[in-house]
Amino acid sequence: MNELKSDCLRHFGWKDFDLARVDKKSRKCPVQGCSAKLLGVPYRNKTLPWCPAHAIRLHSDTFVYWNEPNARDEDARLRNFIVRPDLVSATALPNGKKVEAHRLGFEMSEDALSWNVFVSLAEAGKLREATQFLTGRKDYVAPRTFTCGGFGSTTLSVHPKYTSPSVEFAPT
Repeated sequence: MNELKSDCLRHFGWKDFDLARVDKKSRKCPVQGCSAKLLGVPYRNKTLPWCPAHAIRLHSDTFVYWNEPNARDEDARLRNFIVRPDLVSATALPNGKKVEAHRLGFEMSEDALSWNVFVSLAEAGKLREATQFLTGRKDYVAPRTFTCGGFGSTTLSVHPKYTSPSVEFAPT
C-alpha cells in the first residue's frame, strides 16, 4: 500500500474548489486545475476516491484530509487547523487526549471549526470583544478558552490532569 501515500500538507478553503467538480457524479479531484487520476482507498467496508496530489479522500458531500492508510495520521489531521497546529498537536492528538481525534481531519469537523474561530480571536486579542458582541454584556473580563484537555485566558494552559505543555497567547 505504499502507493497510497501523499506528502501534501496544504489545507483547502472554498476558493480552492472547482464547483463544477464538486458534483457527486464527477470523477475528478474537486481542487481547481487538478489533473491527477483519482485512486480508490479503503474506508470501512467500501472504497472511496482519493486524490494523491492533494491527499483528500472524497465522500458524498465532503472530504477528509488523508495522507496515508494510518487513520491516525497526525499530518493529515493538522491540515484542518489554520491557527496554532502546534498546540493542537500537543493538546488533542496524543492518544487519550481527545475522543474520536481521527475525525479532526474531516472537512466538516465542528471541533476544528471552533478551534480556528476561537483561537484566532484569542491570538488577535479580540476574544473579549467577540464575547461582548455575541452576549450583549459589557462586564466581561478576558474569557477563558477551553481546549481539548486544556483551558486558559491570556495563556492557554492545560488542565493539571493532562501533561501537555502550556503555550502563551498574546494578551487579550
